[in-house]
Amino acid sequence: MKAVIDRIEDGVAVLLFEEKGLFVNVPIALLPEDVKEGDWLHITWRVDKNTTRDMYRKNKDLLEKLIERNKPQK
Repeated sequence: MKAVIDRIEDGVAVLLFEEKGLFVNVPIALLPEDVKEGDWLHITWRVDKNTTRDMYRKNKDLLEKLIERNKPQK
């Protein structure tokens, strides 16, 4: 997937995904240091299944601890 940096305003790059006709605002801090208006970016999205699984487990454990802590005492 490709996008062009249409413009940069107040620390935000406006990317145009030409194939989809979509504009997306991205903080310039998330882009390579030397980008400028008119540069094309190759963009790849990838799901991090390991981190997703780990965070799911962590959140589930936290929820279970909260539920246990809030159970009425006998």
